[in-house]
Amino acid sequence: MKAPACLVNTDCKSTACQGNGNCENGTCHFDACPLGTTCCANGSGCAACCSDAGCDDHIACAKDACGSAGCTHTPDSAQCPKGYLCNARNGCVAGCTVDADCELRVVTNAAIPIGTNPCSVSKCVKGQCQDTTVDCGDFQTCCPEAGGCVLPSQCLQTQ
Repeated sequence: MKAPACLVNTDCKSTACQGNGNCENGTCHFDACPLGTTCCANGSGCAACCSDAGCDDHIACAKDACGSAGCTHTPDSAQCPKGYLCNARNGCVAGCTVDADCELRVVTNAAIPIGTNPCSVSKCVKGQCQDTTVDCGDFQTCCPEAGGCVLPSQCLQTQ
């Protein structure tokens, strides 16, 4: 687009994204948007961002929004699989706030007899899902279907 012709500065009409019109040698020259801003096509002028879509950081679990201070990326862990938390920089990462956030991951060896079989259950430890060994004791067995140590008869009922 060709710059408008002018004779004096008042001939240079500013727009939402162009200010301080100066007539130099018959051509209008304008100041552009300040550094760190962009000209919004909707006519609202210069801004840190113009729309929510323009703030897309390609992190699926973050809610991207355009506000007066610029883009925000709010983590939304509900968008992640169970046992994961949303990190605004890295997306869904294994994490937790309570044991229930961790996927039910019970690991056992079927060959271990009752009374000596430890269970490995995923628990929330300092914000991370970690497998924790649990001793089932003398009368219980590790039952993945029940989520941990139970009486042998209770494990059979859940299968």
